[in-house]
Amino acid sequence: MISRWMWGPLFAACSIILCLAVLLLGEFFARQIDLPARASSSAGAVFDMPTWMLQEENTATRFTAAQPHEDELAWMGMFREGDGFRVGMMPNREMSFFDTFNRISERKKPTFFVKTNSIGFRSDEPLGEATVSPVRIAIFGDSSCWGWGVDQDATFGSVVRDKLRARWPDLPFEVLNFAIPGDSSAYGELIAKRFLAEYRPDILILGFGANDAKMVAVPHGEQVARFASSSVTTGIGRWLRVHSVLYASLERVIMQRRRAAPVGSVALKVPAVPLRDFERNMVRMARLGRSVGVKRTVMVSLCSPPTYQAAVQRAAKRVHAGFVNGQKVITDAVQFLHAGSLFSEEMAAMRREFGRSLAQEPLLAVTSDGCHPNQVGHRMVADKVFEEMKPHEAVKRWQLVVR
Repeated sequence: MISRWMWGPLFAACSIILCLAVLLLGEFFARQIDLPARASSSAGAVFDMPTWMLQEENTATRFTAAQPHEDELAWMGMFREGDGFRVGMMPNREMSFFDTFNRISERKKPTFFVKTNSIGFRSDEPLGEATVSPVRIAIFGDSSCWGWGVDQDATFGSVVRDKLRARWPDLPFEVLNFAIPGDSSAYGELIAKRFLAEYRPDILILGFGANDAKMVAVPHGEQVARFASSSVTTGIGRWLRVHSVLYASLERVIMQRRRAAPVGSVALKVPAVPLRDFERNMVRMARLGRSVGVKRTVMVSLCSPPTYQAAVQRAAKRVHAGFVNGQKVITDAVQFLHAGSLFSEEMAAMRREFGRSLAQEPLLAVTSDGCHPNQVGHRMVADKVFEEMKPHEAVKRWQLVVR
């Protein structure tokens, strides 16, 4: 016979078991009927938007308003919600991305190769430190630093790595690229806070501005807290999105219905990151790097308007960092490229591949879309970054520490 005081706990246990059974049954049927597809359809979504995009107001609104290219949907699946930051990439993956920004008409379906490491970034695997600590360079930035439109080994970070290893073949150099397409300095600072202290680079490269200057409906600063959260509730929600079809589908329906405004009803009113905040973010990241042992910082401006280029230069002066106006570097070189005095073999190949587009738009010698550097552009930026890094000083410091 069950005593009176046991009825309460027994009733609670039975209620929990019943709730779990209902949830498990719901999860089973959600998988059987492919609930994610049905949820997207019933919510009036244009496509099955990845959860990481739903978390960011401006991206979600933009892609709800326009049907993306089918190949664009494929590479979106390579990205995932970040842990304490906006978005990272699926670890240990390889894929050819479709270049959605390409402006070269002769290229019918341009692709570029992307490979991620074990921590979910488009970068080499971090070297182990069991025997000796490497001479480490870390890059934080946007799609230009990430290398949009060029293969993995053609990004300026990879070119810098190769130049270092060629100059000092016996030293353990590594370049870790933490850049993410679409990131502003506000979002990039979250990644810097997450990884700078863990990897403690000798040299820090910061490349933001293009996405900071974009006009948006919701400033990035207002969304930072959402991505920075590492609470237990946030962690549980992130786990459920990955492992529960039922939870992820219901959350998607709620978020998509909340964004069911007609196309064009959302006005783009303000810069994603105001100029003053942008400069402050760059300074703050440089100082954060210094606090964890960074000896040299280089700030790079690419694909940004003049006001944001100038803000990067001011920030660099404030923290005694190097500065590379990558945009000016590549645009100033266009006349010399077309004259044949620079990269003559590469220019000959471009003329064979897309001579008509190149003649109509000379800037395509350094960029395939008018913004992101192409392979030649990345090599030019790499040369300037290499100079500003002052690698000889880093090598001397490293050798003194090892000895």
